[in-house]
Amino acid sequence: MAASMIKHFSKGAQLVACQVWRSAHWARRPEGTSLVHQFSTLNLENANRGCALSNQSIYRTPVQRSLLEACQPFKTTIRTKIRYSKMNKEKTARPVIRRFFRLDWGAWIRTRTGRGKRRYQKSAERRRRLDQHVFCNKQQNKLLDQLVTPFWRRKMHFVDDPYALYQKRHHISRFFKEKQPFYP
Repeated sequence: MAASMIKHFSKGAQLVACQVWRSAHWARRPEGTSLVHQFSTLNLENANRGCALSNQSIYRTPVQRSLLEACQPFKTTIRTKIRYSKMNKEKTARPVIRRFFRLDWGAWIRTRTGRGKRRYQKSAERRRRLDQHVFCNKQQNKLLDQLVTPFWRRKMHFVDDPYALYQKRHHISRFFKEKQPFYP
């Protein structure tokens, strides 16, 4: 019965199931309980008691509560991870640089999603709205700053910069005092 169950699991769970099968011969089980009952997720209270290996056991495997515990094939990409190189230096997440732009005062902006998709079907007013940029919120700004190196956080000066109008914060003189230009 256990062999037919193992056949239906993925390769990762098969290895765990083989360890369980090997350790089951050395385990002290209460009478009348099956191997499937011991490792069922519904019977967690008896799992530790029923799976305790004897001291003479050759196989020292950790207690596995479910055969499916080790089998998680679908993983999503994590973009919140700060990466380091082999030389222990920070690495930039390239999708951040491709999709976002950092202003001098610390805010990040991005374009609206789907702005280029089926553009010919959209009205002129909708195309105009999709061409506008959107600010990221405070939490996203912090996260994006962590995902890039200091090179991308510093001020950058470009010729004929279309974002030059947005590089200053106006009407907030209390926090961002404007310095008078110095003329020698």
